[in-house]
Amino acid sequence: MSPDPRAANLLFAAPGIAHALGNSLFTVHGRARLLSMSAGDPETPRDQIDGDAAAVLEGATKALGSLSALRWIVGEARNPTPLTTIVRELVDVARVPLRDHGASVAISVQADVEAEVDPFEACHALLSAMRRVCEGPHAEAFSLELCIESQEAGASVTLRCVETSRSGDHGRPLGLVLDALHAEGILAGAAWRSGGSPDLLVLAFIELPPNLRAS
Repeated sequence: MSPDPRAANLLFAAPGIAHALGNSLFTVHGRARLLSMSAGDPETPRDQIDGDAAAVLEGATKALGSLSALRWIVGEARNPTPLTTIVRELVDVARVPLRDHGASVAISVQADVEAEVDPFEACHALLSAMRRVCEGPHAEAFSLELCIESQEAGASVTLRCVETSRSGDHGRPLGLVLDALHAEGILAGAAWRSGGSPDLLVLAFIELPPNLRAS
């Protein structure tokens, strides 16, 4: 029996989720202790208290983002969500597994992208693409570029894999990745196609009505 690609995606993202949550909780715990010690000290500068409070809030916000990504991946939360938010949160937790495979990642966004999509389908489409790129043959150092663009019926994410070698930077063909994604059979929520160039892969998502809720 072939492995469940959704389970493979969860395993791929898990180290990054644990790392992001750990960092956030470490920040919240440390700054909260400082706040508790300085709360009763009238000589503590106000800007120090404000700085610690801001750090606690920032850490908690980042932890909530990582938790949201986990809930999307396991299908616990499927309310329509801005594709831009999904990509940003998912990339944050995917940086660790990508780094372990020698990859960096960069995001660019059109200013007018507002489409809301199914976060479960979007997460697994994106994770499958990133995981398959990492599993394939590549140079020791490469980067993934994700460009979010508005489309007539929704939005799309264009992926490009750029390898660094002695001869310079060049895009890596993603045809084998596209074939593997089709074979996984879990991508009902995304349309897959070549981006008109062998080193581009486009994931197109249809926008969901704001009042739609998964059953």
